[in-house]
Amino acid sequence: SHQTEGALALGLYDHTLNMMRKFAASIAASRDWCGYWEIDRYDRPAPVDYRSDEDFWYNLPANFDVVQASERAWEWTGDRAWLNDPSLAEFYRRSLGDYVERWDADGDGIRGRDHGESGVSRDPWHPHLLGGKRTAAGNRRRSGGRAVRRESRIREDDQGP
Repeated sequence: SHQTEGALALGLYDHTLNMMRKFAASIAASRDWCGYWEIDRYDRPAPVDYRSDEDFWYNLPANFDVVQASERAWEWTGDRAWLNDPSLAEFYRRSLGDYVERWDADGDGIRGRDHGESGVSRDPWHPHLLGGKRTAAGNRRRSGGRAVRRESRIREDDQGP
């Protein structure tokens, strides 16, 4: 997701949309709505990062990064596939709903689930892990607010003048 704009600038539209669809399709309830960190060309998780749904590498802010990168890609290209693709739409819904609820079970905006050794990041000082401003609920409010505003703009555009 962090290279989406560069890929779009190079004209790699189809490749970028395909990549995001792969990440979107990789989330699962069995992994608390986390997706694979790396995906090989056969749509499998990288063996170095994945042993099972109970033991895998994940990055908690990744879902929000994909949502925001997809929003930027839609704004850049105007391609409605970024909004209407079934796997992406499901990913947005799950990431801004179930994912946040699963990781912020008490609703206080701070990650509350302990997932043991697989961890969120190999770097314990990563700012997303220190309880800073980018908490799960805060990300949902920021991403969700833009998503609601964007959806309103789309409906207005579809209705025409």
